[in-house]
Amino acid sequence: MITGDDPPVRRYTVAVMPPGPPQSTRRSALALMGTAAVLARASGPVTGALHVRVVSRDSGVVIPCSVALRDATGALAIENRSYTAGFRSTGEFHKDLPAGPARLIVSRGFDFIAETRDVFIRPGETAELEVRLGRRSPLRRLGWVCGDHHVHMTHGESRMRVDFDYIGLAARAEGLDCLSVAQAWNLPNPTADAAEAECRRVSTPDCELAWNLEEPKNYYRGDASHCIGHCWFVGAQSSPTIAAELLGLSALDYESAKTPTPNFESHALIHRAGGVIAYTHPCRWWTGQWGGRGDYPVEQRKFISNLAAELPFDTVAGPTYDALDILMQTNEKQVNAHGLALWFLLLDRGYRVRATASSDATFDNEGRGTPGKVRLYTRVDGRPSIRAVADATRAGRSFVTSGPLLLFDKKSDGERRGGVSRLPI
Repeated sequence: MITGDDPPVRRYTVAVMPPGPPQSTRRSALALMGTAAVLARASGPVTGALHVRVVSRDSGVVIPCSVALRDATGALAIENRSYTAGFRSTGEFHKDLPAGPARLIVSRGFDFIAETRDVFIRPGETAELEVRLGRRSPLRRLGWVCGDHHVHMTHGESRMRVDFDYIGLAARAEGLDCLSVAQAWNLPNPTADAAEAECRRVSTPDCELAWNLEEPKNYYRGDASHCIGHCWFVGAQSSPTIAAELLGLSALDYESAKTPTPNFESHALIHRAGGVIAYTHPCRWWTGQWGGRGDYPVEQRKFISNLAAELPFDTVAGPTYDALDILMQTNEKQVNAHGLALWFLLLDRGYRVRATASSDATFDNEGRGTPGKVRLYTRVDGRPSIRAVADATRAGRSFVTSGPLLLFDKKSDGERRGGVSRLPI
């Protein structure tokens, strides 16, 4: 049996020949090689195929999913290096595989129960398989939609290139109901209107995509040690100039000649466009190599900051923002712990800032194109939409999680209601 942790193992039978003259040894070896080639041709094909359909347990329709497929050699099938845990599928796929045992794990984010199947691939034959995926909880039926609104199409490293079709497939394969795609966009004319048109094109009834920006994304004169703060937003209406205006208000890495604009001015512009703003990774910093561009020399142990330096002012001045990420990449335990402590501090002082979560997935980096590892759930009425998600976030009808999910029912006079309950301890 092949498991995800098993290394590929090959066993060979070796015929040991008695010592002889070098010439006869070479003739014997050539004869053995020729015989092996004849036997291989006579034995027929040593590969087969696997055809899989993945369907919803509730509706029976084919649904997108993520697939980890290991063949008889232990090799993992990968189609795009942006996602290295397997490949994305529309829900039906065909793979040519070496003959022998294979294992596949089909998943759709943590809101669905993953399914594992072992199958034997016979030479020259196609194995047919249907996998049915079911939801872990009834949250979707109750009006809760899940999304990720801090996702980069091109973060800057540009190690690989993806398009809107692939990001849309990744969002659906992870079971997301909505996703916002931030800069930079792989478009000839990367305006908000052009990105919005692409998002509409790849959206489906069960998953809506929209444009957004990680803006304001501000450093003091482009120095990574002096972060003013990073934010993302959701629900802002596009216009021909809004993306350029917001980018113009921020000083990014290495923009040493540019004087940054205070974050609250960007916040005001986003609010005028109807958006909801969240400060992201407010308590993240690290040490590493930086520099070598613009006026900055290379430093091997540079203090690099994502700290939200202007958040205290933006809080007492408004708050000028709406929410704070308290949950991000799950491996950044200290960052998440500090973000949660900051949120509690704000609540204790009477600032009703909403809690949000975002993955900071970057599709141009190997293995980092997985949105929805943490996600924001919002309670919406009627058909889900990006606008409805923004309104629900602003109203506080939301929660965040990295899974698993625990559902409580709050009932009053036989009627189920959403919201927050105070439980006696």
